[in-house]
Amino acid sequence: SINFALKILKKDDEYKIIIISANNENRGTIMDMSLNSCSLLGYHKHEIIGKSMNLLIPEIYHKIHNKVFDSICEKTKTEFFENLSKKINYVPKFIEFSAFGRNKSKYLIPLDLKVFFTQTEESDLVYIVDFAKKKNMNNDFFEDNDTDRSQFYCVLTDNYFIIQTFTSNCVELLGLNSNIINSNQDITAYLKQFNEELQSMVTSSNKDFSRIETSELKSNENSFREVNNRI
Repeated sequence: SINFALKILKKDDEYKIIIISANNENRGTIMDMSLNSCSLLGYHKHEIIGKSMNLLIPEIYHKIHNKVFDSICEKTKTEFFENLSKKINYVPKFIEFSAFGRNKSKYLIPLDLKVFFTQTEESDLVYIVDFAKKKNMNNDFFEDNDTDRSQFYCVLTDNYFIIQTFTSNCVELLGLNSNIINSNQDITAYLKQFNEELQSMVTSSNKDFSRIETSELKSNENSFREVNNRI
């Protein structure tokens, strides 16, 4: 039962909850959410309930997220119904992880998530997502443990450094604006130091490739001469 979670949705307190359907017919649909989750994401309830959860996820992640979500749903439901058939009490397993969400303005929001699977009193299979805006990056992101992590800036790009989205504070820091989201803008145009390092890497890679190419060419020439001499 998720009676406790449903009561939370009626309160305007610290809880940030989203209920996602795990039913086959509407899998991944947002069924309900707390007022605080609406506030953080910039939506009114009527704008988001009944929509796909992908609305809250950067587009670059949609394909892989759908695949993983489908796989997890099937595995979790199988375990749930097996326990049910054996009359074993189902104990929800909490999955905790960090991820990037997307608000109504399409800006990136780093989040800490707690997710668990359960069944409602109406027999709907759902995932309960309890989340909070991430305040600090993990230590892995910083070499110096004394680094001030109260503010951090994130830009999400594809493999070609094309900007997908970014945290809202990058507007002031890098001069980005919402028109750049999912456009064809290269992040290197906004980060001079990164651009210089990238150019250096490309130059170095080209030199290495040139040396390999020259080495292979000489090797082929020697082999060709050797064959000719034998003939």
